[in-house]
Amino acid sequence: MQMNRYLTVGLITMMFSSIFQYSWNAFELTLPLISGMNQYSLSLIFTLFIIVSSISQILSGYLADSLNPRSVYIFSLFLAALGLILSSLSRTVLQFSVFWIMGSIGEGSLYGISVNLALKWNENNRGFSAGFVGMGFGIGAVFANPFIFLFKNFRMPMMLLGIAMLMVLLFLAKFVEYPTTQGGRSPAQVIREAKWWLVFTSYSFAGSPLQLFSFFLIFLSVRFGISYLVLVTIIFPLISGIGRPFIGRISDRIGRTNTILFIVSAILIGSILAAVRTEISILLAAALISLFGGSLFTLYSSYVSDLYGSKYSTSNNGILYSGKAVAGITGVFIFTILDEAYGITSAMVFVVILVLASILSFAAASTGRVRRETSSV
Repeated sequence: MQMNRYLTVGLITMMFSSIFQYSWNAFELTLPLISGMNQYSLSLIFTLFIIVSSISQILSGYLADSLNPRSVYIFSLFLAALGLILSSLSRTVLQFSVFWIMGSIGEGSLYGISVNLALKWNENNRGFSAGFVGMGFGIGAVFANPFIFLFKNFRMPMMLLGIAMLMVLLFLAKFVEYPTTQGGRSPAQVIREAKWWLVFTSYSFAGSPLQLFSFFLIFLSVRFGISYLVLVTIIFPLISGIGRPFIGRISDRIGRTNTILFIVSAILIGSILAAVRTEISILLAAALISLFGGSLFTLYSSYVSDLYGSKYSTSNNGILYSGKAVAGITGVFIFTILDEAYGITSAMVFVVILVLASILSFAAASTGRVRRETSSV
């Protein structure tokens, strides 16, 4: 029952956290109602969200591991919920940016604590447990996005979702706790290993197509009509969510290394299909990138916990998750610059090269000497 309780809390928390990323395409249609908002500012704000939500996990992860995860959870919840509510009231790009970034800090922290509720309480089936919790980050938007599309602008749905987030998660906060008898290696020890940085590089580059689609799906799809756009903005988070526990279960059985190499190879195929830019190829690319890209962090975080133990898993995985900032910069901001300067085909080739680099980095890490968890705790 304890395991079910922690997984349920993590799952529901993830469903609300997903609004910041996977509902962005739904909000994005009417965000230009804000004075001065354009494609460049939208790109910059989304990139800042990725950077801030990722980096925030480093400090919040350390505090959650060292002090009290419940206190960090509640503080992060208020930041995230107020970020949505205040963003809905914004009248200028600056106001929206400040409030959205404030919410991003809370969202990143909630994400990290949710995943580590699964990792810390379920050491024997980390892949499935982390995937089950991570599923919420996809399916949350499946419910939120159709609700958002019912409104003529972003303001009312964003405010209502922020209020619902605050009420539901404040009730669940009483169930947030970590086990106390665990061992593992600290971030100060982990980051001194070359293997760690190869894994970090692989995770960062593999995530670029997912961040690209999270932001640019609207621009890639809108030329095919509003019905097609609504379809892909529902399919994308749905597939991303439901695939995570199944891929996690596979990794528990065949090993994390084999599974990661397989899914990053699938992301590579999806990136190539996206570069073709036909109606069918974009739909197939969205399916591949969402299915396999959505499971990236839960797999890599399980891999890191296997290697370095559970005691500092929130801290170690917080540092790992900061690689999402790299993915955001490369997959959104640099992509935008390349698209404007050389065209979308060149920009897509750049993304394909990043995924190839990810495969090579992880292959190099996996052929090195693996320090097993049993020798480090």
